[in-house]
Amino acid sequence: MKNKLFLIIALFLVAIVSGYSQHIGDKVFTLDTLDDSETLTFLSTTTFDYPGKITYHVAADSIDGTPTGTIYYEWSLDKDGVEWYTAATDTITNGAETNQMYILTNTPVRRARIRIVGAATQEVEISPAILYMRDR
Repeated sequence: MKNKLFLIIALFLVAIVSGYSQHIGDKVFTLDTLDDSETLTFLSTTTFDYPGKITYHVAADSIDGTPTGTIYYEWSLDKDGVEWYTAATDTITNGAETNQMYILTNTPVRRARIRIVGAATQEVEISPAILYMRDR
């Protein structure tokens, strides 16, 4: 009887603790180089099945030339990512280093991506990340 009671209490405590924890569903960390007027696209590796918070982050560091470009934070409602919508944009401007972040909260988004379009003679090292945290 004591073992059954202990097991029930342990399962109850596990259920309470897991209910308050956040679930990270997707991470994308890639290093790439943006050359001249090139377009780079970084797609989330999984589909998101539950509403949550998506954090987009882009770090850019100039290697050569004058860094100029546009960052598009995009999302899709379908799991195949056929139709994309722009949540926000940022710019990479003249400077040695850029860190940009955008957070999309409480959303039923199924896929996320970062698209970066260069606009000058340049070579820029790009390090993007997409993080998904499921709402509980």
